[in-house]
Amino acid sequence: MTAGVYDYLLAGLLICLGVLILKAKDLLVSIILFIIFGMFVALAWVQLNAPDIALVEVVVGSALTGALFLGSLAQMESTSPQKPFQERLVGYAYKIPFVLLAVVVGSFFLTVMLPITNDSNGLRDLVDAVLGQSGVKNSVTAVVLNIRGYDTLLEIGVLLITVIAIFALNSVQPMKNVLDHQKTSRVLIIFVDLLAPIMVLVGAYLLWIGAYAPGGAFQAGAMLAGVGILMLIRPVSLTLTQKSRRLRFSYILGLLTFILIGFLGMVQSRNFLAMSYEQAKLLIFVIEITTTVSIGMILMTLFAGCTGFLSDEHNNGTMKGDAS
Repeated sequence: MTAGVYDYLLAGLLICLGVLILKAKDLLVSIILFIIFGMFVALAWVQLNAPDIALVEVVVGSALTGALFLGSLAQMESTSPQKPFQERLVGYAYKIPFVLLAVVVGSFFLTVMLPITNDSNGLRDLVDAVLGQSGVKNSVTAVVLNIRGYDTLLEIGVLLITVIAIFALNSVQPMKNVLDHQKTSRVLIIFVDLLAPIMVLVGAYLLWIGAYAPGGAFQAGAMLAGVGILMLIRPVSLTLTQKSRRLRFSYILGLLTFILIGFLGMVQSRNFLAMSYEQAKLLIFVIEITTTVSIGMILMTLFAGCTGFLSDEHNNGTMKGDAS
């Protein structure tokens, strides 16, 4: 694949956006630019023929991360007065070595990556050789859930650790509800009512299509988390409580299922996470369903923890919708 004018413009735009994000004096402006930056990064992944990563970048790297940043920004106090020019100049001087280090490291990776040509398939041939025995037709899904299932297992574990950290921080100092005493727009109510069912259908489609084309548990879970976030800010809202047993079970459901299937592989073939051809399709589908639930609930809880929607009270141990 030869780089064209569009590719160079996209690369230049990403660099410019990165500089603007770092140099923006207003954090709100920086967050908005970050969300825009994520959208263009997704376009870059599309140009690199990596639609799976592009989907994750749009839904998780841009939209949900941007929502987390906005929620965290609302918790911050007003910024301190601007420092004198002399102090800022000293601060810039300390940054010069890090800039030089970034240039050196970037140049090194460019030197290593540039010799790679289109004739180099990397591990593609090895993946294609065993794709027929993986239980799915999408090579990415086959790698992350069968061939290299360890990586995805650890990623789910990392997400579980983040929600535990949110619970711990919220117990020490609960976040204020950023939308408390705010009158919700009627337009938002109608928008959520119309969009939420569509997002649920799109999430289900992404989950199902992941076995054949770009999609899967992470994309579907992030989409469901988006539905949950919309319901949190709507008057008829979800109530998330830290002491809810069902909520906590949803966090560990994906990881627990993954581990149990891994031990099943040990019993059958003495290899952790090994899947036979006859069982692979069903086991991968079970993993994707459970991890979708866990990812969606964890990401929604992260937003709730950053915005004050996460309650420390015990409301019959569940999430519920309360009409207002």
